[in-house]
Amino acid sequence: DGSGRLAVGVPVLLLPPKPLTKARSLPAPPEHHKLIERPAELDAVRKKLAGGTIGTAHVGITSSLNVGLPGMPGLGKTVLLALVLNDPWVHGMVCPDGAAVIDFGENADDEAALDAAIKALGGERVSEKGIPPRVDALRKAADGRRILLGLDDVWKKKDGSNPAAHIMNALRGTTATVLVTSRDGELLNKDLGVAVHRIELLNEDDGLRLMGL
Repeated sequence: DGSGRLAVGVPVLLLPPKPLTKARSLPAPPEHHKLIERPAELDAVRKKLAGGTIGTAHVGITSSLNVGLPGMPGLGKTVLLALVLNDPWVHGMVCPDGAAVIDFGENADDEAALDAAIKALGGERVSEKGIPPRVDALRKAADGRRILLGLDDVWKKKDGSNPAAHIMNALRGTTATVLVTSRDGELLNKDLGVAVHRIELLNEDDGLRLMGL
């Protein structure tokens, strides 16, 4: 909204694991009648999150990959993010302890981004100033929990800083997994170091269906 504030979404618990306490809820997946189904895209992101290995031999996935969805506005990044965060397979295999999402935007602030992530994971509020105590609080909130955190519409600021990088650093070495969307593919690949999945453009028929033609 241009204010620098971040919206915090909440967990969708499709299985009965422990909830992400003190968090509010994720946006529901897009209404079915308004959605152009793209199961291949959802399946591709599942495979990325699972480290590229999905098979009948897997009873569960003990280590997941952080994934980024780059692309221009209107490509469907946020829709695909919502579908993944609400997907029963993802909850069962990647994040049995829950999922949450944070909406960034161009004017996201470094401390505000960390505060939003701490709140989304039900962590303790940090009153003192600075990045380090917030990084510690976020790491503590994520410790020992297999969760999926969505970071939507991440930007690099004009001064070159990247608020999402603090969240990624805080969660490094934990059992949390991150799914990020951004217009900037280089930010995802080089700055955040996530596995990138490039969403395919709609074919002509699906594009006409999306426009109601």
